[in-house]
Amino acid sequence: MKTAGAFLVISLVVYLSNWRTINAGDTQPASLLPIALMLHGSIDLSMFEQHYRNDPTNSAFFMHTERGCFSRYPLASGILAVPVYAVPVFLLKAIKQPTPDDWIKVAVVMEKISGALVTSLSVGVFWFVARALGAGRRCAAALTIAYAFGSEAWTISSQALWMHGPGELFILLSILLSLRLREAPTARKALLVGLCCGIAIVIRINNVLFVAPLLCWILIRNLYSFFWCMVPVLIVGTLLVVYNHAMFGSLTGAYSGGAGFNEPLLNGLTGLLFSPGRGLLVYFPIAVFSIAWPFFAAQTKGIYLALSAFVLFNVILVGKWVAWYGGWCYGPRLLTETQPILLLLIVPVWSAISSSRLALLAFSSCLVWSIAIQALGAFRQSNWDFEPKNIDYSRERLWNWADNPVSRAIQSPVAKSPWPSVKIIQLFLEEHKQ
Repeated sequence: MKTAGAFLVISLVVYLSNWRTINAGDTQPASLLPIALMLHGSIDLSMFEQHYRNDPTNSAFFMHTERGCFSRYPLASGILAVPVYAVPVFLLKAIKQPTPDDWIKVAVVMEKISGALVTSLSVGVFWFVARALGAGRRCAAALTIAYAFGSEAWTISSQALWMHGPGELFILLSILLSLRLREAPTARKALLVGLCCGIAIVIRINNVLFVAPLLCWILIRNLYSFFWCMVPVLIVGTLLVVYNHAMFGSLTGAYSGGAGFNEPLLNGLTGLLFSPGRGLLVYFPIAVFSIAWPFFAAQTKGIYLALSAFVLFNVILVGKWVAWYGGWCYGPRLLTETQPILLLLIVPVWSAISSSRLALLAFSSCLVWSIAIQALGAFRQSNWDFEPKNIDYSRERLWNWADNPVSRAIQSPVAKSPWPSVKIIQLFLEEHKQ
């Protein structure tokens, strides 16, 4: 428990240490939702509509209807952040009535704090999962460090209120509780597993690709446990479907169903795995070691098969997506949730790695490389996504080995600008004193 707590605190400090929010239009609705919920008890974001009215990209993130303005993304990430927002929002409201523009600036800070806290919690849970899978302390520590500081958990999940951070947290919680359910099956434990699985799907519908193999593993082991797991999954899933149909007229919500999945699979996979712009093996080469797990996990293949199935399905799904590169971001953002799973697949391989100097050197080198790349993304200000051309319209730039996000970050200055809303909060406090 102490070790997990130490990893949680250290990762939180590191995530916040760059003193800036690395967000995107995708995170704006989630960052504003807690404020709307606390001020008006509603998911309607109309109070911010005037601010985004002249933004030509706002229709991609907000849906404007006769009933109001709503997020096009799942609501779970914003709802889960309410406890983090609560004290600052109510304090600012008591000191002075901020304008919508003020709240938007406050949200820039609060979404970073929320993302950092949720991701740090997932780091602590990762330690427990690795130990539950049989990892020794050294193995668990190495893999936890790799997850916390060598994966997209640092430059994506912890830097804004993306869906990825909460998704990673509940995916890891589902695995941990499933392993404990295997040891001593009870209805209560099964219900908790199902609840975490259901929340993971509500956070990001793609996570059904994780939940399905995990539930299949539980079904094979214990029909009784599977039945109880399915109860909260079906309840939460039904609520999600009802909301999506009522709000968007579609079971999948604002997601486009089969539209957009027309990228030639080979093109998508090669870019997703090997391109200098977004390649998994460029930004996270430590993933290579996970390939060997079938040769070392003879006694516990079931859970590893389920985890491998998620990785495979998710990589194929993202590879078929026309925007497999994830828009404006740093690294393979759309594979963020698969990275902790790839690290867990290294657990059965660890004995072979640690017993060979060459393998241990290769592992350590990959770990240092991954951490260095993530540190660059966290602390360096880069405009690579839109300079000299918008990456959404010049995807050939993803294969430019001379000019890519990493090389551009190396050449860029350290970002020193403070959060804009810090000044606003100081102003509120000064006016209150007067």
